[in-house]
Amino acid sequence: MRHVILEGPDGGGKSRLAEAILATYPAVMHAKASHSIRGPVRNLAAWVKDDIDKMATFETLNVYDRHPIISEPIYGWLCRGNPQPGFLGRLDGTSSGNPWLSTQRLSLYEHALVVWCIPTLEQCMAAVDPERDMPGVVDNIEKIHEWYLLMMRAWGGPSIRYDFTDPKYTRDVLPRTGLFSGAVEFVMENGHVFQECIDGPR
Repeated sequence: MRHVILEGPDGGGKSRLAEAILATYPAVMHAKASHSIRGPVRNLAAWVKDDIDKMATFETLNVYDRHPIISEPIYGWLCRGNPQPGFLGRLDGTSSGNPWLSTQRLSLYEHALVVWCIPTLEQCMAAVDPERDMPGVVDNIEKIHEWYLLMMRAWGGPSIRYDFTDPKYTRDVLPRTGLFSGAVEFVMENGHVFQECIDGPR
């Protein structure tokens, strides 16, 4: 079973896309490793390794609203100035000098499909809210957007970019219409189908 990781900057439409996937497939929302205000759980590296080790045993499709292997190097640097231990690495996907991070990324390549929810920078800038988002997000949203694009281009596993601001899609989240249909079409165009996430790669 290949699980779905929704990644991208604040304001990218991850929550609405997750809602649409959950309304369409027998899936569950995976527990988050980092809170938008409180930050990551204690011993984030241990949480990540345990979670990735268990991915192959999950009996139900899991939908992740971000995954620390992708988001922690971005938010750790740009918003907190101190990525959690184990997450220091380059955004070019090589994890240069960090074999642990490289190993975890390789495992995600095998077990997950990443949907990069990255709309325009203008959309993200309009959507961020200092009262709702992690401290530092509003001040650094341009860099966050830029670093996500770098991470997406370097990602070595199955992934696609989805921009919900594309005018040919409506912005509702009804199953098989609007936002979700747009995401499915983007997945199909890139050689994947969400059904793989339930049945496993074909």
